[in-house]
Amino acid sequence: MAVHDGPEYAAAEFLSIDAGVSPPRGREHSIVLTSGSRWDEAPGEMLGILAMALALPGLILVMSCVNVSALLLSRSVSRRQEMAVRLALGTSRGALVRMLLTESLLMAGLAAGIGLAFVLALPPLIVRFFDAETWLGSADALAPDWRVLTTVAICGLAAAVLAGLTPALAALNPRPIETLKGRPDTNFRGTSRTRRWLVGLQVGASMVPLVVAFAFSSAVTSVAAPGFQTAGLLVAAVSEEKPRDATMGVLADTLSATPGVEAVAFEAKLPLTMESSVRVKAPDAEGLIDPVVASVSRNYFEVLGIPILAGTPFERQDEAGAATSKPVVISSQLARRLFGWDRGLGERVEAQVSSKTPEQWTVVGIAGDRMTGKTMSRRALTDGSMIYQLMPESSNAGVLLVKTAGSAEALTGPVRDRLRALIGSTTRVRTLTDAMADSVAGIRRLSVIMLVLGVLAFLLAIVGVVGTVSFDARQRRKEFAIRSALGAAPSVVRRWVIFSGLRPIAPALLAGLLGSWGALTVADANRLAPVDSIAADLAPYVAITVLLLLSVLATLLAIAYPASRRNPLMALREE
Repeated sequence: MAVHDGPEYAAAEFLSIDAGVSPPRGREHSIVLTSGSRWDEAPGEMLGILAMALALPGLILVMSCVNVSALLLSRSVSRRQEMAVRLALGTSRGALVRMLLTESLLMAGLAAGIGLAFVLALPPLIVRFFDAETWLGSADALAPDWRVLTTVAICGLAAAVLAGLTPALAALNPRPIETLKGRPDTNFRGTSRTRRWLVGLQVGASMVPLVVAFAFSSAVTSVAAPGFQTAGLLVAAVSEEKPRDATMGVLADTLSATPGVEAVAFEAKLPLTMESSVRVKAPDAEGLIDPVVASVSRNYFEVLGIPILAGTPFERQDEAGAATSKPVVISSQLARRLFGWDRGLGERVEAQVSSKTPEQWTVVGIAGDRMTGKTMSRRALTDGSMIYQLMPESSNAGVLLVKTAGSAEALTGPVRDRLRALIGSTTRVRTLTDAMADSVAGIRRLSVIMLVLGVLAFLLAIVGVVGTVSFDARQRRKEFAIRSALGAAPSVVRRWVIFSGLRPIAPALLAGLLGSWGALTVADANRLAPVDSIAADLAPYVAITVLLLLSVLATLLAIAYPASRRNPLMALREE
């Protein structure tokens, strides 16, 4: 008997079974075949968030290696005489390289031991922080196994070797006699430039998580102020699980009679969460644009507190629509795009709904702007351009928006019980504030993680700046002393310290800006943010660039002033 396995055979079997099954009441149904892995069932957005979160430790690892390399290069210069003595006593260069690499591996081993303790302790914290018990399971699913530990060990070993090899080779002074006589190292300037560029690379790399964290935080903050009322509103998503007589209009009218409820509206989708778009243009215009379209009830604007700036909201007779034109309400931003600042009311809009002849829509009202949020179409306008069309009261699915007179939380139970009696199943009822907070919970947690790691990365970069510039100033203290003795002003030393530290920072910040833009573009492409086109917002780039520049400048000034006030006679006496 032949044994068949694989997803292709299983899919064929399911299709053959499906062919003999009649869909109940003429409704279509489908069969989805998965591997059964938890990762296949995990939300795509959460997987994208975790992928970005996993990239951050790699960035911190690279920065740590660069920082250690820069510090070891500085240490190799200070150990020139020690290396010269060892070479003069007959120690081979290979033995010196092995000794220095052993020191690097020992430091890396101690750090790896501390990191392993964190790795074993972090899974429960990660699961709790991301609230991932429902789809990931217990923290045991994140417990590291031998493959993870082997990968970490290999990466740690490679990092230790790469971080220690260059300083070890730099410490092998080919002229031990000149070094023992106290003559200056001719390779010092080249080594100093290498350290400064390594430090600049750290500053640029720390910019990426900081800009991304700022952009995500701004997006989350903007969702908290979307341009419509969120307080005192309950939401309940009603799905079309089975045919029923209680349409959205019937549900809204019945819930309106509940004590404590002022009004009930409904919409096809929850605001700001994957709303659709439609291609439209003014009749005399060239080219189509893609505003976000929302199907709403007649009293939608009243319930959400969106002002009608011109015209009127929908009327009951608008539901059927005219034979030649459908009434729509547009946002003021879309009115400016289509008709200019002072026009729009009563104008016609051509809508390319399908490949058929364009539909003619008539603007009966202009509403205030609100956020568009995350849309289903990547080409949709995300600047507040909205079109509202009337949603039929006979619809069987949508989102109910319940405006309460008092506390919304207090009416959660009564509204849920009334809906259960009407539709025959339990529906989740929550406040609109909680629903919007839940929609950005993962991004908020990711932004906190990125902010913490970005600050850590920048602190590592500042440590590198302090170490490198201070060491270079200390190596040139004899030169500074001679200049001061010949009448040079202390400002000369200060300018050298500041400009030598800032020289590699400018190109590093430019590289950091490009890396940040690339990261935010990837986030836009994968729809990780709660709003679209966060990569186009200039505020995160400008704010983080100014912050990093000021921080580096303050650090350099703290180093420059003590170096410029040093007594030249004392410096020459030490030499």
